[in-house]
Amino acid sequence: MDAHQILMDGLAGKPTAASLPVDKAYRFMPTWKRVLATSVAKFNDCAVSSHVDKRHGQKFKYGKRLMFQGMNSDVQVAAVMYEYLADSIDACCAKYIAEMGFTKYPAKIGNAYKKGMVSEVLSRMNSLQVDRENHLHRVDGSRAITMKLGSIMTDFTTGPVTTISALDKIPESHEAVVANRRGRIDAATVTIDSTMAV
Repeated sequence: MDAHQILMDGLAGKPTAASLPVDKAYRFMPTWKRVLATSVAKFNDCAVSSHVDKRHGQKFKYGKRLMFQGMNSDVQVAAVMYEYLADSIDACCAKYIAEMGFTKYPAKIGNAYKKGMVSEVLSRMNSLQVDRENHLHRVDGSRAITMKLGSIMTDFTTGPVTTISALDKIPESHEAVVANRRGRIDAATVTIDSTMAV
């Protein structure tokens, strides 16, 4: 909404708040997915949390699942953007793993690759967000963001909300360092532009 300088007061009626779960429930949520979801939520002016959800057909019945929360249009765009980026990162990683000749998925190398790719994607998203904010000419634009985020928090405080923080860990092995660097390079293949944000 801030990209189009729309104020909460100027909208017809109260905007509808929404919660939308994305991805599947994990027993241990991958760090790169938490970091990606946090940045996508920030880019689209909404919040992300993790909540307990059923894991169908798994040994452990429950796991954590990501959920975007905010204004309906922002949440919809954030969910589509997150799924596009996560699928792109998974596909690039699978291609890299195949190129390296691995027949079985090496978790440490794959995670290092994905973290490297995510860090570059997030850097590009942050740059786009700064550009977007620099193009806001009205003072009311920042007020609308503050009002919207305040509204999101009041609409979703009925239950416990766990805000996900961005964590980063340095790869441990030489192969993981190489994979991390390659992920950063391959991030250029993922298309992100400012029109993805509502």
